[in-house]
Amino acid sequence: AREYLRTLSPEFPAWLLKYIAAPEFQRLSGVSTVCGIDHSNLYNFQHFNSVFSHSIGVALIVWRFTHDKKQTLAGLFHDIASPAFKHCVDFMNSDSETQESTEARTGEIIRGSRVIMRQLKRDGILASEISDYHLYPIADNDIPGLAADRLEYSLSNCLFLYETLDIDQVQHISDDLVVLKNENELDEIGFHTPEIAETFVTATLPAFEDYRSDQARATMQFIADVLKSMEISGSLTNDDLYNMNEREVIDWILSCGERPLSEAFRQFQRATSVYNSPTLKKDRYCTAVKAKQRYCVPLVADTDTNTDVRITELSRSAKRKLDKFLAVKPAKYVGFDFEFTPYSE
Repeated sequence: AREYLRTLSPEFPAWLLKYIAAPEFQRLSGVSTVCGIDHSNLYNFQHFNSVFSHSIGVALIVWRFTHDKKQTLAGLFHDIASPAFKHCVDFMNSDSETQESTEARTGEIIRGSRVIMRQLKRDGILASEISDYHLYPIADNDIPGLAADRLEYSLSNCLFLYETLDIDQVQHISDDLVVLKNENELDEIGFHTPEIAETFVTATLPAFEDYRSDQARATMQFIADVLKSMEISGSLTNDDLYNMNEREVIDWILSCGERPLSEAFRQFQRATSVYNSPTLKKDRYCTAVKAKQRYCVPLVADTDTNTDVRITELSRSAKRKLDKFLAVKPAKYVGFDFEFTPYSE
């Protein structure tokens, strides 16, 4: 992981370490970037990619291109409000398509941290200046642009989980990155070289495809329904998801005494497939859920026209792959072949 972080930024700013040491940030080491799908038999990831590592990577990318403390800290803390199972809680909050509902606690957590607030005071930075990374285009921008957040989880998930890139390829991609101007005249991370931009697109599409796949949607909505059911039964609170890591929450689900929930979760852990259907299926877990459409069409510095353009304007192959990706229509209903009815209030 350290070797990978060095590919994102050769320089690691020492001043960042005091912020990383905050307990509120250290907690993220037990939160997965893939929102708990790695706790099922549907996936066989060889490594665990944490939000802790992801957030440091985002901060390093922002620092590399801006050398601005405020923007870098906004990148570091952009996911500090992520609970256990991350975006599954957005699914629980009926926010599966934008997946931003949990971000509302970002400022509250920062202001509630003695370590972070003490260091911010020393650095002359206000909490309000780092609580919304959407303010800084190098840290975040709208799909299909490329900013530090989308760049980092694309590279790290491809390296550690989906294995569509190796460390040398990540270094090659990172070395080609540059800040360009997008269609709105805003700074955006892009590439010097069209061929490397296309390599990035090709490597990241399998992960982007999986984010909206039947198995990912079924898994995330199932976990969301179990967490909501635990909350309704009084066995779990929203705050517990900020005080327990994912493994601890799973252990509690399996041992809390709510037998319908624990039995359903055991069957989920044993499941090796999901089904999809155009219609609602009875007598089994069946859900209709949409997922956020994640993908990237990176900018490239076009030396022929001295302008910055999307890779799809320079590469027919990249355009064909992205058009094929966007044309896929996910199944309306997905689920597992076991019975489970989520609790209702």
